[in-house]
Amino acid sequence: MSDENQKRRIPLNQAILYASGYFGVQMIAFSIGQIPQIYYVPVEGVSLIAPITIFGAVIAGGYLFGLLNGLGRIVDGFDDPWIGNISDHFRSRFGRRKPFLVIGAPLMGLFLVLFTMPPTHDPSIMNLIWLAFIYPLFFIFFTTAVTPYLAMLPEITPTPSDRLLVTTLQSVFLILGTFGGVAVIQFIPDTIPFTPGAIIIASIATIPFLLVAAFVKIPNESTVEENITRPSTFSQVKSALSFTPFRIYLIATICFWFGFKMVETSAKYIAAYLFGDNGAFILILGTALAVATVAGVGSYWLGKKFGKRKSMIVMSIMFAVLLPFIGLIGIGPFKNPAMGYILFALIGLPLSLLFIIPNSLLADIIDRDSEQSGKHREGLYFASQALLNKVGIALSATALNIILKIGATSSAEGTHAVGETGVRIIGPVASIFILIGLAVFLKFPDIEKR
Repeated sequence: MSDENQKRRIPLNQAILYASGYFGVQMIAFSIGQIPQIYYVPVEGVSLIAPITIFGAVIAGGYLFGLLNGLGRIVDGFDDPWIGNISDHFRSRFGRRKPFLVIGAPLMGLFLVLFTMPPTHDPSIMNLIWLAFIYPLFFIFFTTAVTPYLAMLPEITPTPSDRLLVTTLQSVFLILGTFGGVAVIQFIPDTIPFTPGAIIIASIATIPFLLVAAFVKIPNESTVEENITRPSTFSQVKSALSFTPFRIYLIATICFWFGFKMVETSAKYIAAYLFGDNGAFILILGTALAVATVAGVGSYWLGKKFGKRKSMIVMSIMFAVLLPFIGLIGIGPFKNPAMGYILFALIGLPLSLLFIIPNSLLADIIDRDSEQSGKHREGLYFASQALLNKVGIALSATALNIILKIGATSSAEGTHAVGETGVRIIGPVASIFILIGLAVFLKFPDIEKR
């Protein structure tokens, strides 16, 4: 890193403004994990996707939703490197990244709303076809907005200390964005119908992207159109994945997010089946997020004092120890709901680190690669991360919907979409994937300059 960059620091107002974009990122990301899930696979009742029979075997609607959810994310994931590579080499009078935010954010909001407008409100194979159309388009526009936004991080933060500051601020907006999503979804569908709720979320989530595009300054960015040759996306991804620190980081973080997303997406089911109270949904997530917010100062200090590598190791150990206890909520020593809330408060501690450390560490990895290769591929790196993270989240969603069926009961209305036994298994399964991620991350070199 040059002496000039070492001296230049990001102004606090610019750091806050850029970080505020994460409010929109998280509000829409949280909502896409919740709204289709509870719309098509309700907490009580039957799935809105009709079962199908293949070679004499009946495949339930919940399984089909999980498979389609996963497939949609995987298929979409392949547009991440493509968009990242384009934004790396894009030139316009508005800069490289900002046009993508302005186009992508409103369209991803539109397609979130379209999830709540299926052909029929009864179990039907037509709803499956509708989702097969909507899922990929939503994620294409989500990627169009989010990948260039994330790629701005190493460009506007010249030092590791700046990055840790910005990702700490991002974690605050991430938590606020999750609270925003929880606050609206809590009232869906009992008080607010699905479609108006989705419109509220989409409208609010779009605003931060537009503010970042309008007011965040990217130092030394050319705004003049140039005739440049863009390398193939495949060659760029191959080159990025050949960089050992990135490869280790990527595999580990996929496992970490796989485990956490299983728990986050199943929050409404945990509230209904383990706490015995649908209203506990906002409280259990709110408790974890409130603690994560307060712990943000400690996570920032830990990252600066002991480094990001050690902070990631601490995070994964805490997750691995705490998550299995989710399965005990409502029974034995955890029969009192207060114990469940204490557990989710403790989960907020490693959650704070998960929100703060990874993106800052990835920016350091990008710097190291740039020093060795002489290339600036910020968008490509964040896009490659998004691609494989989406694969991990897709597999997580698929696995979750398979697990949720375990112990599902039958009634006069038919087979329920979710079983209590499946809900209790989620925590232990998530913990296993966290431990796999830890085993991989222990090989990560300490590349950070402190």
